[in-house]
Amino acid sequence: MLSVRQSKLISFVVFNALGAVSFAQQSSRYTKNLIFKIEVPLKFKGRIIKGSLRQSEIIDFLNLPVRNGDTDPAHKYGVNMTWSNHREKMVYTCNEWKKARSEKAYARTTYDMAMESSLIYTCGLLFNLQRARLSKKSFISKVSLANLNLIPAEILGFIPQDKKEDKKESERLQAKTISEVVPAKDIEKDGKNKLELSYGGLHQIFWEGARADFNGDGVEDVLIFTADKAEGGTMGYAYYFILTRYSSSGPLKLISQ
Repeated sequence: MLSVRQSKLISFVVFNALGAVSFAQQSSRYTKNLIFKIEVPLKFKGRIIKGSLRQSEIIDFLNLPVRNGDTDPAHKYGVNMTWSNHREKMVYTCNEWKKARSEKAYARTTYDMAMESSLIYTCGLLFNLQRARLSKKSFISKVSLANLNLIPAEILGFIPQDKKEDKKESERLQAKTISEVVPAKDIEKDGKNKLELSYGGLHQIFWEGARADFNGDGVEDVLIFTADKAEGGTMGYAYYFILTRYSSSGPLKLISQ
């Protein structure tokens, strides 16, 4: 039981495209408010998140334009999204991006996909931290991205030639782990918090975003971000998903993508 002066503190190190990021989660029975330590700044128009960030403060950033990584000062915010009816619109904030994605809008060009990656990383992190809870139990405390025999192969991206091949490959990856699918020669880096490999015509990088209970079942999960780029091409895209483990034996499970 936590006293007024005591709190539970969980620290871990994760990676993003800029380098190492460390987060600290802190909660007490009285505050019931997680605190995250952001070492690599998250950039918005007029605001930067760095240092300590309370979970209750996240809402303040969701309506601010996100820095998109473009080096041109005239185009440093927002991403152009396309709807199924060919309508195009610039979205700038995390809430705008979330609404667009819920309406099946997508980044159509390779440039748009590159610009969207910043929103995927920044907004994906904030939305998941917003719903994060301290876990009651964990079966992943000693598991990392270096444990290729535990990571489900279905997280891998690949370039299909047609819908039939897409379905066939997706089915093949289910119930297998990365160590069973990707040859050792194609694993470029399998560090504790970062995994880099080549598979299915793509150069793929995975890194941890955070560890917490993200789906409310009391079990610790891990948020994973990835960046995929076509080998020998310009196409690239980013996404994130959540892995969990419900026992001390067996591989990790994909619970959200």
